[in-house]
Parts: sequence; structure tokens; C-alpha cells
Amino acid sequence: MQTSDGVSVEKLWGNPYQIWVVSRGLSIFERFDLRAVPKEKRDYALKQQVQASSPYREFDFSVRWSDGYAAVWIWDKAKQTKAAQQVGVARDVHVFAEPIILGTRPDGAFGFQGIDIFFQQIFRDGQIQAEMSWPEKPTSSQLESFYGANGSNEKSRDVVWHDAVYDLSIRRFFALNPKALEWAGFNLVLFFFLLIFSYQVVSVVRIEGAISDVSSRTSEYKEANEGVIDLREAALKRKEKLAVLFPTLNENHLEVIDSVSRSFQAEKGKVIEWRFDGSIVQAVFEDPVTEPESMVESLEKIGYFKKISVDLDATRNRVKLFLELANE
Repeated sequence: MQTSDGVSVEKLWGNPYQIWVVSRGLSIFERFDLRAVPKEKRDYALKQQVQASSPYREFDFSVRWSDGYAAVWIWDKAKQTKAAQQVGVARDVHVFAEPIILGTRPDGAFGFQGIDIFFQQIFRDGQIQAEMSWPEKPTSSQLESFYGANGSNEKSRDVVWHDAVYDLSIRRFFALNPKALEWAGFNLVLFFFLLIFSYQVVSVVRIEGAISDVSSRTSEYKEANEGVIDLREAALKRKEKLAVLFPTLNENHLEVIDSVSRSFQAEKGKVIEWRFDGSIVQAVFEDPVTEPESMVESLEKIGYFKKISVDLDATRNRVKLFLELANE
């Protein structure tokens, strides 16, 4: 928890992720109307709006979307990163602004006594219409001015100041950070993919071992029993059929998958599509941190692919890779 007084660390039960909360006193609130922007372009448009509004040279933000409106809390990223380094927190910690972990409220005005500041939120039609903060409990005139400026009929005498209660459950975490959910799903799919392939490879090894054993026994008894020759020939035919039934199962496939996965470690949370049919790998990254040229160079060093192609989608800031395995 980062406040104007410093940083405090607490044990978070029921959530395996590291979460960094920036207090309301260290962030500013903005609200943007992006209803006219197509949904697939809103994230990019929002980044441009935040960049234009941010008073910080380096910034980050939390956002709550509602029907094309974006309620945004912006903070000084350089200050947050420095504070995290001082307490030994990893750079890839998940950062959220304090108000976004409070949850949604019914229509009306709600006052909160946050970690280091007082702030009011006005909800209308299920979304945050406005928000204002004060370093100390605001006066009646300050509240009336805030209500009047935002078309609220609330009265300062009716204000109840609530202690901020935060929802940091794993369910809330994934709701606020869908890319983390995508990456967790990708890892889960990859795990089961490797598990299935491992099982199939072990099965093939066992079958080939059995075939080899039959071939050895056939040689030993060849002179004693001419009929065993037929058994050996049958075993060889079974081995040939096995090669036809499992053309993609060879000892290099698991190594290929593992090598590609390690090459993409820097893109944690960026993979939105992953396909592998035994000969071609297709992967789509959104807002990748690695340049496409560097991706290609890393993959070329693996040495498993005879063709690597890149498809750039500048509008959505996406990179699509096509990797064709070399003939073995």
C-alpha cells in the first residue's frame, strides 16, 4: 500500500498475486466519454486521452469502463516504481488505484475516508459520474459546491463518511486485470497440452519397446521354430503402422513447444491467441513489449523453424507470428 507517508506491506490471503495499491491521495481522477469510438479501439484512444491529461512524465492508471465511459485514476509511475524497488517488490507487481478496489455503488453520493485522504463519489446509472478528494474532511460549502457542479441533489448534512473497505479477492483481481486471466488460461492450456503429449510419447515409447522386445525374441527362436518368423514380420508391420498413425509424435516436439514458450516469457499477459497443430505455431500478441524484429531473431536462434512470418496490426497494436516447423 503506497501513501503520501510511505509504503506498508500486508499479507494478502486468498490471492497468490502481488498487488500494489496507490492511495487516492497520490492519484488524480478523470472521466472520458469514448462512446463514439469503436469498442476495439477504445483502449488505444483512452491511452491517448490519459497521456494528454496526465501531469506526470511517466504515468500509469486504473480504469473502470461503463457503457463507453471511462473513469480513470492516474498516478506517477516513476514514483511508484522507485517506492516498490525500495521495499524489494518485483517490477511486474500488479498496481491498482485505491478507489477502483472499492466496488460499484447504487446511485447517489458516497463519502469515503481513504488511506490518507477524504473523497466523494457520485454514482448515476451504475457508473461514476464524478469524484473529488480533499486532504481533510471537507466543509459543507465545499461539498455543496461539488454537488452543484455535477448536478447532484445531495445535501452536505446527509453525508456519511465510510471507512474504505477493499475487495482484493482473486475474482475481483481477474475482473480488474483481464490480461492476467488470459495469461493464466494460456499457461493452463499449455500445461494440459504438454501433459497430453507426454502421455502419448510415453505410450509410443512403451509400444516401440514392446515391438523391439518381440523382434529380439524372434531372432532368438528363429532356428528353433520357423513359425516365429511370421511373428517377427507381423511385429515389423505393426511398427510401420505406428509411424503412420502418429506422424507428429517425435522426441523434438515437446522441446519445440518449451523453447517457444521460453522465448515469449517477456510477453507475460500479452498472448491473446495460441495455436499449434503439430507443424505450424500461430501466436497473437497485443501491446507486445518486444519489437517484432527481436521476436524473429529469438525464434531463429531456436533453429526449429524453416519459415517465420510476421503480420503487424498497427491499428490494434497487435503482432501475429506464423512459425512453420522444419522437416525432420
